[in-house]
Amino acid sequence: MKADYPIRALCEAFDVSPSGYYDWLQRQAEPGPRAQEDQQLSQQVRQIHQQSRQTYGAMAESRKPRC
Repeated sequence: MKADYPIRALCEAFDVSPSGYYDWLQRQAEPGPRAQEDQQLSQQVRQIHQQSRQTYGAMAESRKPRC
């Protein structure tokens, strides 16, 4: 889309400042430390979820045998 229209015109159409767009674009290209940490945590949660036969929370508790 940016090949067809100037960035300034697109930003104006979507009510976004050009500097805000470029800041967002840079964050997409280079994830910061927080984004990297979030990604690692997300992978760990998925792994635990798969290892627990995809059960968690109340559903996992309800499947445990009662004594």
